[in-house]
Amino acid sequence: GLLVASANDAASVIASDVSGGDLTAFVAQMNARAKELGCTDTTFSCVHGLYDYGNVSTAEDLAKIAAACYANETYMQAANTLTYTLPATNLHQNERTIKATNLMLDPEYAYHRDYVRGMKTGFTPLAGRCFVTFARQAGHTYGLVILGSNSQNIFREAAELFDWAFTSPELHPAPAEPEAEPEKHGLSAFWHKVFG
Repeated sequence: GLLVASANDAASVIASDVSGGDLTAFVAQMNARAKELGCTDTTFSCVHGLYDYGNVSTAEDLAKIAAACYANETYMQAANTLTYTLPATNLHQNERTIKATNLMLDPEYAYHRDYVRGMKTGFTPLAGRCFVTFARQAGHTYGLVILGSNSQNIFREAAELFDWAFTSPELHPAPAEPEAEPEKHGLSAFWHKVFG
């Protein structure tokens, strides 16, 4: 629910479960982990960031956090999921399907790209539409952080930036030629070179 459908209530439930109900302690863990990752301009004050103006970060810090998430297989499995079917519960008699807020994962969407690798969308009125993602193609991986966009443009912007990156030769230098191995000669060849 949290990573696929961007459910902020799911963030609260997860944080409560992990921290034994102490959300303040979980926020402290979030801040400590951000510092471990080298974030210098990030402060969390609640677990989900919705309508809480104490949560602040930068594109650079979000890229560091995203890189740690990208390295986590379980996170990436959830972040690359387009739809997920929730089982029936005591409140919902039927199964329900949730869909990713990352529309670039949807093959029916105009800005779908096969090379996009998950991550996360976000929105508050103050921050605007935000999107952190990775793309991998032909041995090249790029990370992208977009902050302060609007809903009409964010995925178009991401698609255009990634398309440019993957088709720009200056970003893909040719592999260096392997260094030539030094010539190997026997002793007679060595002396012949020295004395002619």
